Formats: sequence, structure tokens, C-alpha cells
Amino acid sequence: MTDPLASASILTLMEDREGNIWAGTEADGLHILRDQRFRTIGAREGLTSDQTTTVVEGAAGKLWVGTSGGGLNALPRNGSDAGAARTYSVRDVLLSDVILSLAAAPNGDLWIGTPDGLNRIRGSAVDAFTSADGLPDDFIRSLLVDGDGSLWIGTRRGLTHWTGLQESANVSNAKMETLTHASGLGSDLVGAMVRDAKGDLWVASVCRAVAPAWRQD
Repeated sequence: MTDPLASASILTLMEDREGNIWAGTEADGLHILRDQRFRTIGAREGLTSDQTTTVVEGAAGKLWVGTSGGGLNALPRNGSDAGAARTYSVRDVLLSDVILSLAAAPNGDLWIGTPDGLNRIRGSAVDAFTSADGLPDDFIRSLLVDGDGSLWIGTRRGLTHWTGLQESANVSNAKMETLTHASGLGSDLVGAMVRDAKGDLWVASVCRAVAPAWRQD
């Protein structure tokens, strides 16, 4: 049997709570590796696009799948009924149907990065945030929800740390601080982030990866 991922361009990987591996591809849908077997979920199975860019598991076990041009899909973790997936698009106040990054918060919020700004889904409400709200750039390439509930936002113009989000539903009470190349980043273009077991936040930039001294106590 031909490996369905042998010639696919993989853009995102995620391991869920059951140990299943989810692989989002540039043009061949979403693949699930379970019990050493791949299963593919794409447009034929109900996703809005085969161009899957990012996938994340929400607090309630729901899977969120971002696409390049087809908006955002929400489906059960086992992917058993992708045809019944809830979809979000510019018609639902998303800033773009191109999804660049996703981050799920423990309180159930979902943060969505697009080329045109940042969205948040909280319950049935969809909120939008752009450079007019204090972000350094509208191109949101990467997102990370930290252990204290704060949000790290990677853009083309630096890394923004948004604190105070967990203290109030009113984001106007929250605070943004942006770090750039002048602050020690390898580049202003932030591509990916991860916090390790020691508490260090690793930031991948367009030039190189650096480990700034941002440790969560």
C-alpha cells in the first residue's frame, strides 16, 4: 500500500491526548496516524479545504483545523463525522479565511492567527484584534497560550506578550509588551514558539532559534 504522506507537503503536526498523530498537509487534507494506520480527512469527508495549515486540540477534546482559504473547522477528536464539522469563516467575523496559527486556552478560548489580525472564539462570540488594538502587526504567524493564561503572539514585527487576559473578560484591561530584534530576538519575524520543561520559552525566528530568558516561575 502506498504511503499517503510519501509525497505530501506537511505543514503542521499535533499529538492528541490519546497519542494519535494528526498531520495537516498543504494540499492533501488532514491525516490521522492511529494504531500504525493513516486515515485521511479532507474536502471529500467534509472539511472546507484540503489545504490544512494548522491543527490544535481544544480543552473539551474538540479538534480545530485551520485551512488556507477555507476558514476554520471544528470537529470531534476522532474525526468520525467531519461532514458535521462546525465551520468559521469571514462570514462569522473571522478576519481572514487563511488561518496561519491556532492556540487553545484552558478556559475554552480559541485564539486564531490570520494574515489580517487575531481572532478569539469564546463560546458563541467571535472577537477580532488588529494593529489598531495595539498589536505590532496584523500578520499573526504563531501563537502560544502560557501556563498563566497569557498569550504570546508571533508576528513579522516582533513577539508580543499579552498579559492580564485571564483576570478579566474585558481585554482593555490587559497589557501588551512587544519584543523585537533590538530586545535580543534573532529576527523580528517570529515563526514558532515552544516552552520547555525547564520553563524556558524557545522562539524560532527567520534567522535562527534563540532561547531568551523568559522563564515561567
